[in-house]
Formats: sequence, C-alpha cells, structure tokens
Amino acid sequence: MAASLDAAFTLTRQSPFSYTCRQCNRCCYEKRIPLNPYEIIRLAQVVGVSTGVFLERFTEEGTALAVRERPGQPCVFLGEKGCTVHAGRPAACRLYPLGRMVRSTGEERFCEVQPHPESEGDYGLSGTVGEYLEAQEVESFFRAAELYYQVFQRVQSLLATAHADDEPGEVAWDVLTLLDADQCIADRGWVVPNDPEEKMLLHIASLNRWLDTLVEVK
Repeated sequence: MAASLDAAFTLTRQSPFSYTCRQCNRCCYEKRIPLNPYEIIRLAQVVGVSTGVFLERFTEEGTALAVRERPGQPCVFLGEKGCTVHAGRPAACRLYPLGRMVRSTGEERFCEVQPHPESEGDYGLSGTVGEYLEAQEVESFFRAAELYYQVFQRVQSLLATAHADDEPGEVAWDVLTLLDADQCIADRGWVVPNDPEEKMLLHIASLNRWLDTLVEVK
C-alpha cells in the first residue's frame, strides 16, 4: 500500500503544473474535508462564531475532525454564489486539484487528484506546483498542520497511560474538548485573541501545558 501511495505522489514544488478554477463548484460535492484545529479557527472566524459553536454545528458528530457531510448534497458551506467561507477554506480545498504527502523524512510530494468527470477547471503546465501553492496562500496551513502534528503525537503517547483508569467515553470526550481552541485558551485564564495565528499558538501552548501536567502525574 505504501509503495502504491508513493508511486502516485510524484510531483514536487518545481514540477510543471497549472490549474484555473471556472467556479463550476463540482469539487464541492462528495468530498470528505478533513480539519485540524487551525482550520477550525479559520473557518469559525469567517462564519462569525466561536470554535466551540463551530465544532457543534459544522463538524462530524463524534469526531469533529471533518466538515459535516450530507449524503447526496454539496458541502454545507456551498451557497448560491459559491463557497461562503472561501477566505477561510481548509487546506484540502486550497490544494485542489492537488494532494500532498509528507514522508517521515520530511520530504514533500504532491499528486493530481482525480477531478469530477464534469469539472470545468482548466489543467495545464504553464506554471509550477510551487507557484500554485503560493497563489492559494496555503503555507500557513502547512505550518499549522506540522505544529499540531507534533502536539498530537504527544497526545497519542501520553493520553492512554495518563488516563488509564478513566472510562473510554471520558477519555474520548477529553480529546474532543482539546479541539476547541477558544475554550482551551479561556480555561487557562488567557485572553482569546482574534488573530488566527496568535490563537493557534496560544492553543498549542495550552495543549502543551495540559500534556505537561499529564507527565507530572504519571
């Protein structure tokens, strides 16, 4: 499986690639859009709600790790004139029609995602993958994903042992609660900033403080 996955991701930032969106909105159907806390922060800001309210209203029940899907219907954020959260759209939407993989070595690779059969987007080779990424303003999302990945590696390694005596449901609830950036920051007695980058960094700091307490009680 790993070999076949590697075979698909053959593009680098220097690879010839271009894509022009024609706003047909067909990429907004039948897609599972994953979310990390930074993407939740960005989307909540555009929608005009707290991260807690956003998690409750717009993410998959029980996981909060993806935009809530509606079988046979488009993305919940697709309106009559297109994406209603375009300014805060997640990395998966910004990357389309590309996919991205980062190997354990830190090496980055990309692939072209199979488009909707009726897509009106124009593919070409007039630019590069790197230029497309720059136009989509996706770098802050990549940085945030790496920072949260480091935190959740700590969560995975510590949560089971630190909460060994908890009921499974309690442990799961703790994990879901950690995704609510506004609440995590407020629980520390810190002022919740409006700037999404500042909010992300404070959220990560609050998560690391929480993880430090788990280490202390082990």
